[in-house]
Amino acid sequence: MISMGPLVEGIGINFTGWSSAGDMTIAVMSCREHAPDLWDLTTALRASLEELMAAAATTRSSEDRTDQRPASDSRDPHIS
Repeated sequence: MISMGPLVEGIGINFTGWSSAGDMTIAVMSCREHAPDLWDLTTALRASLEELMAAAATTRSSEDRTDQRPASDSRDPHIS
């Protein structure tokens, strides 16, 4: 089952997102006036999210390499 938010007067496009067990799901619904081709919109959304995840992974990987503290240092490595 996939849940979606409603389309109501004055709101012609809806993105509903939820996560469970490490997965993220986004449902998109629109009237034709706001998004005549939802396939194009969702394809672009997926590409943008994949780009964002790649950038976040690169940033996180870089932080992990540059923040090497001795094992005896019990401070949180993400708090300066």
